[in-house]
Amino acid sequence: MACKPGCLECEDGAGGTNTCLRCKQGLYPNPDNAGECIAPAVANCLQVSETSAGECAVCAESYSLSANKERCTACKSGCLECEDGVLGRNVCRRCLQGFYPNTLNPGACILPINPATTNNCLQLSEASAQLCAVCQPKYVLQPVTRQCIACPANCAQCRFVIGTGAVCEVNITAT
Repeated sequence: MACKPGCLECEDGAGGTNTCLRCKQGLYPNPDNAGECIAPAVANCLQVSETSAGECAVCAESYSLSANKERCTACKSGCLECEDGVLGRNVCRRCLQGFYPNTLNPGACILPINPATTNNCLQLSEASAQLCAVCQPKYVLQPVTRQCIACPANCAQCRFVIGTGAVCEVNITAT
């Protein structure tokens, strides 16, 4: 007996029915009809709950799962991973590449106004989306321009000295 649409593998059941053992990707066994594979009831759900096809276990990238597991909500703009926060507010936990945590609006991400001034920046300034506040490792913040300057070669940590530039404080040791 042939499997029903959406089913990759099935077996003959009692009374001439077939039971689906494995569904095609993106489909799930119908809890009300073992021979069928159905799409998840929750939009943007990658994996349904093992207990109910009406509940989601894992949402697609840039979506958060509601507390009742019945909804996948789109993250705010620029956000890669988010979750429902207090009072159902969507809170970003990880920004998309090129976006930065917004210090004036925690839980949101912003795109810098001028990406050239924020190269190698981990966190933008609260005063301006054009200025950096914290640099990536192996970079130091130039206090006047608020740009990240590379540490010298073989340097794990450096500081900025006006008139000199980036000065190494901790060398990289060979292992």
